[in-house]
Amino acid sequence: YDFFNNFTVVVDRLGGKIIVTNTTTEEDRAFLRKAGVGMLLTTTPILSGRSFGTNVMEAVIMAMAGTADVRGSWNLWLTRAGIWPQVISFSR
Repeated sequence: YDFFNNFTVVVDRLGGKIIVTNTTTEEDRAFLRKAGVGMLLTTTPILSGRSFGTNVMEAVIMAMAGTADVRGSWNLWLTRAGIWPQVISFSR
């Protein structure tokens, strides 16, 4: 599990940091808040409490487009699907 391997081993060095990642759960976000992280940016939206991997969102876009070749139209499909990055500030 990537999140666990990447962040829990450096918990003492996360204070005030900005973390850019994907595939986080509510528990992961709670862990980051407790660790003193300043801000979390996920590359995909949070759906049902979880941000999904970018590859999952790519598959959604390709299914909507009906083709794997969506070069040049990513922004159009991201807008249609309502897929936006999430920015969570923990330092409030």
